[in-house]
Amino acid sequence: MWITLNFLFWLFLLIFALVGLNRHSSKKLVKCLILSRIFYICLIISQVMITFYYFKSRPVVVSISGILCLVSAALVETDFRKKQSGNFGKFTLDVVFAVLLIYMIFQTWSILPTSVY
Repeated sequence: MWITLNFLFWLFLLIFALVGLNRHSSKKLVKCLILSRIFYICLIISQVMITFYYFKSRPVVVSISGILCLVSAALVETDFRKKQSGNFGKFTLDVVFAVLLIYMIFQTWSILPTSVY
């Protein structure tokens, strides 16, 4: 259940972050910022629950996944701040997308069974 919720939160966070960071209207930017904050707070909560369940079997992968979760939430927040102040560039959006993609790969890897054969 937590893993499914985690992936849904990531999907919604990715959608609202990309939509919000590509908006030019400040009202729409703020709406996407609020929705992104809601989803990354839910994402952090679900990541903590996943850490409780999987830490005994995969401590390194789950620890890296938790760190990437916090880094990606900080990156999304920083990018919205940069967008509001006018210092936002295309490279910044690419970095956020890359970190979110790396996190999703680690998250998927952390939930795979220990023996896949």
